[in-house]
Amino acid sequence: HQAGAPRLLRTQLELGGKNAVLVLADADLDKAVKAAVFGAFGQSGQRCSATSRVVVDKAVKEQFLDKLVAEVAKLKVGPGLSEDATIGPVINEARMRACLDAIKLAQELGAKVAVGGGRAPGNGYYVEPTVLRDVPWDSEIAQEEIFGPVLSVVDCDGFDDAMRISNSVKYGMSGTIFTQDPATIFEALDRFEAGMLHVNRPGVGAYAHLPHMGAKLSQFGPPECSPQVWDFYTEWRSACISY
Repeated sequence: HQAGAPRLLRTQLELGGKNAVLVLADADLDKAVKAAVFGAFGQSGQRCSATSRVVVDKAVKEQFLDKLVAEVAKLKVGPGLSEDATIGPVINEARMRACLDAIKLAQELGAKVAVGGGRAPGNGYYVEPTVLRDVPWDSEIAQEEIFGPVLSVVDCDGFDDAMRISNSVKYGMSGTIFTQDPATIFEALDRFEAGMLHVNRPGVGAYAHLPHMGAKLSQFGPPECSPQVWDFYTEWRSACISY
């Protein structure tokens, strides 16, 4: 953007995210766990829409965590071309170190490692799929993008508190909620400060017929796959003709 500004070039930026999955007390926990695992650890957590936070109601927190930890423990780290591996390496050594440093700092600030938490064995930039529990909602790891296989679980006291925590970050890429109540679903869709919203499904995955977009510091310029890109890639002209 800075490079293009002196030349008056248009810029379209798809930026980072700190995406949350909200798990309310009436949620289908099995579906929520599968969505969280897929969203947090697919592509080793290295995508803008990755699930990096789960905000779970205290009423079902322990039950949810038990199921989540059991599923994450099944993941096998290894080379991307290995048939046995379910999660590959991060992109480089710097990203691996950043993930491990973030986990260490989170523990110093009160979070606890529920599973993972270290470097996985092997000749590569492998980070263990990590779930952190009891993460303070305003701690650094709950506010800043990690871009790796690290999932923070944050407690909440009901729907309003879950929405407050979800919207507390500077990013707004995606927002996801698990609940069985239709009224709560539509209220959440109205209150999420995010561009791509999901209900009772994973918070990742783009649809070709829907715009790919963020809010707040997750997007600059027109969304991809939206009607607005016509104006971005073309120039308007006017013509006056005398007969």
